[in-house]
Amino acid sequence: MAEPLDRIAAKKLMEISNKTMLWKKRNDLTDTSQHKNFQCFRNESFNGKPIVLGMFARAPKHRFVRLDVVAGQADIQPMSTKRFQQFLDKMQAVGLDLNPHCQVPHCYRALSDNVYTQMLKMQKNRQHIHYGAGLAAVAEATLLGEKTTISVRRMIMELNYLLSSRWISVKQTIRFLTMWPRVFQAARLDVVLIFFDRITDVYNFQQVFPLLTDDEIAQLLYRVGWLHVWSPLVPDIYYELDLAIYEQREVAKMLVQLALSEPVLRPVWHTRVAMCKNVLAVPPSPPYLNEFIHHTTTLTLNSVRDLTPKPVVAHAIQPKKKP
Repeated sequence: MAEPLDRIAAKKLMEISNKTMLWKKRNDLTDTSQHKNFQCFRNESFNGKPIVLGMFARAPKHRFVRLDVVAGQADIQPMSTKRFQQFLDKMQAVGLDLNPHCQVPHCYRALSDNVYTQMLKMQKNRQHIHYGAGLAAVAEATLLGEKTTISVRRMIMELNYLLSSRWISVKQTIRFLTMWPRVFQAARLDVVLIFFDRITDVYNFQQVFPLLTDDEIAQLLYRVGWLHVWSPLVPDIYYELDLAIYEQREVAKMLVQLALSEPVLRPVWHTRVAMCKNVLAVPPSPPYLNEFIHHTTTLTLNSVRDLTPKPVVAHAIQPKKKP
């Protein structure tokens, strides 16, 4: 925070967070923040120590502030097919692969228990959070018929520049990820996080999960938050939720409501659509809602605790010894 440009950036982030807070309150949306304060800041730390960053009049002028920022969903259309191709052409000029190296997934992914094991590690020890992992990687490639050196930082800078004036859909995001260079897979999570705040159909975001590893999904859920990624339109995944954490407790409440309101193999769609106001994934317009109708779910809730009554054993009180 000793750099003037960094302090200016911090003040701008606070301005964006305040505008998002007013937008949510004006539209009667549920608080999806990590600290129940309607702010966009998550996982904040000041000089390595966890803090809760609220409104501040003056930015600190020393030491380091590290945080994740998750803004609201924009009511805007994504790039057209032609403009998206121009976007790919510009990224291919700095190192993006010309052709996809994996298939586009056609189904949602059920999360494994390993994802939640990784999340527990991050909750207990922040050293497991991979901030900027792989951003220093470089590789040799052939661009426009000439051998050159490409770097992740150069591609990330170009991506930030291009997305500053563009919005993107989940399908376009998946297409981009299938073309991301294999040698830079360690930086793929940072790419997904850059795309997240520019996605217009967050309710489709779970379609990205099949392209990610268990560790990347755990990092994503921890840094972005359940209420920003999860959508009640597609609740068909495996859950391990900690009810002591606000976000996960809210998801558990919605799952209970779904289980009580929906009969077997008959989702009540007006219930799911109405529940979207509790998460960042604002529901799509009615013409686009039909793509979710094929999802049928039977929700079963199990507790990891053993709630069976147990006998109380009274320990004998030992008499005090005389001195």
